[in-house]
Amino acid sequence: MKRSFGPMASPIVAMVVVAAFLATACSGGPGVASGTPGSTARPSTTPAPGVAESSAGASASPSASTALLAWSRASLDEDWPAPVRAEPAGGAEVVPILWTDEDETGRYEDPTGDTESDAFPWVDIHAVSFCHNRTCPYVWVPGAPNVDPTEQWMAYGIVADDDGDGVADRRFGIDNIPGPVADWGRHRAWITDLHTGQTESSVLNSQETPMVGDTYFRATFPAAQSELSEQPRMPLCEGDSSPPIWVRGLAGALVAFGGGDIAGGGKVGGAMPAHFYAWASVIVGGRVVATDYAPDAGWLHPSSNAPPIAGEVAAPRPDEVAPPIDSLEEAIAAVVLIDSRVDGFQPGDTHVPGASSWLEADARSDGWDLTFVCDAETSLAQDTFGDCPASGCKRTYTKFHVWRDGTVDPDCEWREGEEPAGCR
Repeated sequence: MKRSFGPMASPIVAMVVVAAFLATACSGGPGVASGTPGSTARPSTTPAPGVAESSAGASASPSASTALLAWSRASLDEDWPAPVRAEPAGGAEVVPILWTDEDETGRYEDPTGDTESDAFPWVDIHAVSFCHNRTCPYVWVPGAPNVDPTEQWMAYGIVADDDGDGVADRRFGIDNIPGPVADWGRHRAWITDLHTGQTESSVLNSQETPMVGDTYFRATFPAAQSELSEQPRMPLCEGDSSPPIWVRGLAGALVAFGGGDIAGGGKVGGAMPAHFYAWASVIVGGRVVATDYAPDAGWLHPSSNAPPIAGEVAAPRPDEVAPPIDSLEEAIAAVVLIDSRVDGFQPGDTHVPGASSWLEADARSDGWDLTFVCDAETSLAQDTFGDCPASGCKRTYTKFHVWRDGTVDPDCEWREGEEPAGCR
């Protein structure tokens, strides 16, 4: 499909963490007092990493130990109980991912089905992106279940190479904890210095600034986020506040950190590491049963010079539109894939008296002509043409041609009464 000429919707604004401390501990340990988040620094059992060639596959289970990795209360103060990914001796590929201080950010799409287990899809990383112009990597996975870590111990995060020398320096992680309801707002966050093995950890408290030691660390856990795939219908032409199509059905593990080394500086929105990769893992019955990395080998490099992907159209996924386009509904969905500003329109949104926004659709032998008409006060109209001119506000018309093979051609865009000559 061809790229849209219009601006894409902004990435999802990072969700505000609502974290609660433990009311009771699970059967693996004694209770933990409620309302006292605390922060603990202690040596970790994770060894310092070396630049050693890996003999395992890219997403193989990182735990080679025969000891059971069962959750206990002591786990609240420790790193993930499996080593970081081994790196090849000759270095690894570095993949740029767009990161700027502006609205536009990119994403890295990770191959799916590479966790060596189909039983735990919530560990299968689909994409890595950033929150809106902040130092916040997002790790996108199918929503995780609300379970106690003694049933499934799940963790998500990033490994940072702060100086770009190919050696991992820090591991940031979030994992589920015992509680009445394990959800996206109730979890633990930690940082491990992979050279010294020192770990700082904290159960985030919604009443205080999220901190791990002296380091700002805001996070969300990808459980109970089904609302991402079950959004209420957005008002027409207000698609800027709707999630982009590629994130539907996924949940975000947010890792928002700030400033300094493991001791931190408390700075909100500190510098991104030179290189990093995302990771996700789950332990069941004391064993690591599924792990994924993004990328599977190599590093992501935040860069303002990476090619932008606004308007990019990946191959359709099973839940997305695929050619041939045989219905108006499929034609609308094909347009939304390249321009989420018009997300929310349905075939029945035709013009009726008093309507402020509507859809004009013409079926042709080779496909569909679709014109999305938006009221002058809507986000699409204002983002497209800016503030109202001196002559007054006017509706915006955005027209596409959808071919039956799935190709989408943006035709033209104009204000009411100003249709350009030759517009299809």
